Amino acid sequence: MRTCSSYAFKTTLLCAGLLLTVLTHGDAQAATGDRLDRSKLKLTFSEDFASPLSLWDPRSGGGRWKTCYWFGWQPQGRGCVDRSSRTIDTDGSQYVLVDAAYNKVDPFRQSDGQLAIVAAKNAHPEDPKTGGRPYTAGMITSEPSFSQLYGYFEIKTQLAAGKGLWPAFWMLPADHAVPFELDVMENHGRDPNVIFCTTHWGDKTEASFPVKVDGGVQKHRTYGALWTSEDIVWYVDDVEVARTLNKDLHSPMYLIAGMGVGGTWGGYPDANTKFPAEMVVDYIRAYQIER
Repeated sequence: MRTCSSYAFKTTLLCAGLLLTVLTHGDAQAATGDRLDRSKLKLTFSEDFASPLSLWDPRSGGGRWKTCYWFGWQPQGRGCVDRSSRTIDTDGSQYVLVDAAYNKVDPFRQSDGQLAIVAAKNAHPEDPKTGGRPYTAGMITSEPSFSQLYGYFEIKTQLAAGKGLWPAFWMLPADHAVPFELDVMENHGRDPNVIFCTTHWGDKTEASFPVKVDGGVQKHRTYGALWTSEDIVWYVDDVEVARTLNKDLHSPMYLIAGMGVGGTWGGYPDANTKFPAEMVVDYIRAYQIER
């Protein structure tokens, strides 16, 4: 969930009713437009949000989802009690990650088997736990409960439009090695017809693909990444949209879904951005690839 680089060539695919325009560079390969072969996928992780959200308990170690980043001050047995694990100060973002246990602001809403992750104007900027940030936001991460080396990782979600909104589904190494990262999907709310698919390599370079999705991200769509030792391939609604050689992503990673606000990359909200804004998630799943 960072920045993207320059691009060398463009491929346009028309498949299954989706117009997909992909800019690629580096070790990128031309996307085939093929459909995902699900016959070789074995489910290893599934969250359909039919039950109350299972939040991580730092005292017992139980619970599926953590609501802050892996860094910052997180004392043993107390968890995400400090703002240093809930904000990023180097990317110009304007949000603080919140939850009911942290500052009594709950960014999660559940109904009809869906989870809404909510970004909103900060109603209590004087609260030191929010650090005066103008917006509150939410994030769930499987860091305490699930990580996997290689496989297919997907989310089904509906995104809000609006300048300055920054929803994403991405993955980070379980051993916290930096700067490795696999971004299955990011969106700048100012352009609801484009997502970004990116890998961040160990040498601080990246392979990044802006993908134009006809009909936009405000529909419920699936976004996935097929990660193997050789390649990384991205899909929208089971249609291949981008691929690259796997340069050095070879350690288990965990899953993250969240809604950010502001930043030097995606831009900042304006008077037309509507709050609260929601990233509505139908499910998050992971699969192993059976040979």
